[in-house]
Amino acid sequence: MSDNPSDKDTTNKPTSSKSQTREELRTDRQLRRDLRKRLKLGEDVGEELLACEGRIEVLNRELLSIEEGGHEIFLAAKETISPKLNYPEKKKELKLKIQHVNDEITQLQNRLIEIKSDDIKVSSLTKEVSMRKLELDDLESEMKALLQFNHTQFLAIKENDKQQQDLDQQIESLEEEKKTLNLELIEANENFNMQEISVIQEKLSVVKDKIRELTMPEDPLLGGLEDEDGDPFIEK
Repeated sequence: MSDNPSDKDTTNKPTSSKSQTREELRTDRQLRRDLRKRLKLGEDVGEELLACEGRIEVLNRELLSIEEGGHEIFLAAKETISPKLNYPEKKKELKLKIQHVNDEITQLQNRLIEIKSDDIKVSSLTKEVSMRKLELDDLESEMKALLQFNHTQFLAIKENDKQQQDLDQQIESLEEEKKTLNLELIEANENFNMQEISVIQEKLSVVKDKIRELTMPEDPLLGGLEDEDGDPFIEK
């Protein structure tokens, strides 16, 4: 028999994880039975029961992953496949946010009535109301996703959308900078200012590289991408 401690840890770890998971399953199954009885008696425990069902589903998958030898991979993905976990807490938090934004909209609309003769203030408050309504739409969409047990996926899509918006803004800003530099380059060429031409060309090169990185990452198998926006005034 090996005296290597690491061998013992490797042998005992799956058994320990399986025992712990089975114990959690027993606890949640007992809780599910109790909640079903309370629900039949008319108690408002529907959300708690849904959350319990979600935990049992995840624990069953975890137990299967231990038996199949893929427990570490399962643990890495556990949060993603657990949309029902913490369901009551998430729903309560979203309800509070929605109520808060609704209250803000009501207050702003009341202020609009009070200052309807002041066009400048009305315009400013109207924009603020529109922003709050967009925020409310976003929260209500998130609540709908939560009720459909799709909250994790919704947040992932939302984060991806935000990242794409940030990327689009960066590209747009760089494109504007490139246009400005091209105009400056035309003027420098017209004035035969060689020093300024050189400086602007360096700046243009940096901007074009940034745009290329954001829009079309270089494939190492294809080599560098051809610069299609080369300076038309400089002979190649």
